[in-house]
Amino acid sequence: MKHRIRALALAGALIAAASGATTAMAEELPEDRIQRLERLLDEQARQVDEVRRELNATREAAAAPAALPSPATIEVPATSTAAPPRLARTSLAALRWGGYATLEYRGSTRKNSFFDLHRLVLSVDGEVTDCVDVSGEFEFEHGGIGGGGVDGEIKVEHFTVTWHVSETFGLKIGAPLVPFGRYNLVHDDPVNDFTLRPWVARYMVPTGFGQPGVGVFGSCPVGCGVISYDVLLTNGFDDGFTNSSGVRGSRASWRHDNNESKQLWGRVAYAQSGGLFDYLEAGVSGTWARYDDADDNDLFGFAADLLLRKGPLELQSEYYVYDIERDALDPATAPRGMSAWYVQLAYHFFPTALCACKGCLVQDTSHFTLALRYQSMDLDDRIDGASFNDDLEGFGVALNYRLNEGTVVRVDHQWLEPENGSGEREWSFSFSTDF
Repeated sequence: MKHRIRALALAGALIAAASGATTAMAEELPEDRIQRLERLLDEQARQVDEVRRELNATREAAAAPAALPSPATIEVPATSTAAPPRLARTSLAALRWGGYATLEYRGSTRKNSFFDLHRLVLSVDGEVTDCVDVSGEFEFEHGGIGGGGVDGEIKVEHFTVTWHVSETFGLKIGAPLVPFGRYNLVHDDPVNDFTLRPWVARYMVPTGFGQPGVGVFGSCPVGCGVISYDVLLTNGFDDGFTNSSGVRGSRASWRHDNNESKQLWGRVAYAQSGGLFDYLEAGVSGTWARYDDADDNDLFGFAADLLLRKGPLELQSEYYVYDIERDALDPATAPRGMSAWYVQLAYHFFPTALCACKGCLVQDTSHFTLALRYQSMDLDDRIDGASFNDDLEGFGVALNYRLNEGTVVRVDHQWLEPENGSGEREWSFSFSTDF
């Protein structure tokens, strides 16, 4: 419509100009008349070209699909107090996505058997700069949350922004994994030979245990190996310790703390490849906090871990202990201390007869593992058998087949012997894979 009005106006102007020109022609000399007419024709041609360009632009805009404005083209008005948008990256290609999933079939002499998609974990990592990166895991347990029998949870397991200042010093903020023992730091299901995690990783440091906080880390070569350290300051445990679930109920909220004190965690480890063992890693960990609402009572924790590999054999073991200070206001049945440990031996093998069976079920890295585990747990050091889990012993055996290092099928069986009451047997079949 706008172009039609402009065209009509142009036509009217041309008619008026032509009328005026006719009157003036009689008074002009022939040379002046020719020059004036040439100027008039040039002006008319220019205006016609302008109308044509605007009309073509309108047609092209109508034919093209509508597009949202790019964030990079958004301008902040000069009178605004907001800063212009800062776009560090314009594509998800800068992030690397992955994760793992675990399907279980479990049963015991005390419970009905059941299937469970126990974990679906999405992991992400990426580089912000050459020395700054991010990493995290987002976990869906038992189907997440919702109706229809879905009664699990969805949570950020950990998320960390890391500054690699040098090999010997780095800084991390966010919600890192707590450096107390080794298992919490290396806990993904596909790397484990048993379906169920050991008790130290369920009742002493509920894996994966991430907490909001700040920390430092680093490593340096020593002799034939490397010494590394990892220190973290977070919200602290509160008084949720029980003789049936250990420290699970003591984990602090991500958005508030029950007192002004914070919890300090730390692990120092030595690792070496070669020598007497193909790989050796030994670590010691400690933690301290004031856990009660009054900010008076101390909690001390200590952990030690060991990993050895020699040929087809692998040995790993961890020990955890907590000392919990109490006062006159605490009930007599409140745990004053708790401890747990396990030792696990694995043998990796592959039958010679299957070496020629290459295909979708047999790869160059495929192998079987036979694993044995003994574990013990004391969740109340002042009472014997205060619950089924208190003063509990367990022996387990597992056979698994790894298609590759990240895909495993497991069959395992456990015998549980409590201090009081009859024993229990648990069995499970599971499949884990990373992606």
